[in-house]
Amino acid sequence: MSPSPRQQTLPKQLLAMYPALNMECVHCKGRMVRGTAPFSLDRKGYHVSWDAVPAWVCTQCGEPYFESREVELIQKALAGLDRKSVTLVATGPSSTKQ
Repeated sequence: MSPSPRQQTLPKQLLAMYPALNMECVHCKGRMVRGTAPFSLDRKGYHVSWDAVPAWVCTQCGEPYFESREVELIQKALAGLDRKSVTLVATGPSSTKQ
């Protein structure tokens, strides 16, 4: 298999030091570059959406891959929302007089 044009311009030592520069999409084998990607989720009665989460994005098909740091931050945010939504649901709807 011949190297991609980007790999041809990068020294082998640099590719060895930074394997992420050599990342390939598992879906289409396209080249991955740093960028941002949207992330949304429907969960336990609420919808969460972030427009620009740092990610590796395929230049060919657009598939995003999130690094462990971003995944951990998303999981912490969701855990906080889970705690708050339990409190919200436990108190129930407020009664209003008509």
